[in-house]
Amino acid sequence: MAKEVTLLVRDINEAGSYGFNIAEYVVTEPMESVFMGREVVSEEMFIESLERNKQANVVIAIGTPSVRQRIVNRLNDYDIRYPCLVHPSSKLNSSVNIKEGVIICSNVIFTVDITIGKHTYINFGCSIAHDVKIGDFVQINPFACISGKVKIGDNSVVGAGSVIYGGIKIGAGCTIGIGSVVLQDLKENTTVFGNPARKLPLKM
Repeated sequence: MAKEVTLLVRDINEAGSYGFNIAEYVVTEPMESVFMGREVVSEEMFIESLERNKQANVVIAIGTPSVRQRIVNRLNDYDIRYPCLVHPSSKLNSSVNIKEGVIICSNVIFTVDITIGKHTYINFGCSIAHDVKIGDFVQINPFACISGKVKIGDNSVVGAGSVIYGGIKIGAGCTIGIGSVVLQDLKENTTVFGNPARKLPLKM
């Protein structure tokens, strides 16, 4: 996902809205020293630099909600700022409230009175209708369609091309499979798939 976020930063800069500059990439166990023209450092090296400087601007370009949350938790003791990245083709009106660290890719359609929690990633081509509330560390994959008054709990994953019917409540930690149509509320930590979406059987 770091490649996609790098291109997102490029598009934002070319639109002239901001002047983001990628200083380096941080990887848990680097396999190479250079990535997309920038230095690659280990997670431990990055933490050591924070011990000296105590401050950094960080974008977490990782698609797994639990990993994003682990990184944020580890950096709690430092002065970290998490900028929001919004592709210029995705227009936010004044009634759309986004928290820190949100990443919004190209051609996302927002309507009105929408709240997006911290460190949520919304991929390209999604549509989000009125009065939707999305929690922290949520992953919404390409071309998902979220109808009005939907609530999505923290750490949930919405699969590519899926549809969530109006007024549905998605509990924390849920996973909605690719192309699913969700017509009823989901309790926490539920995985569903299909049209209509059904709970997957437990593996024996």
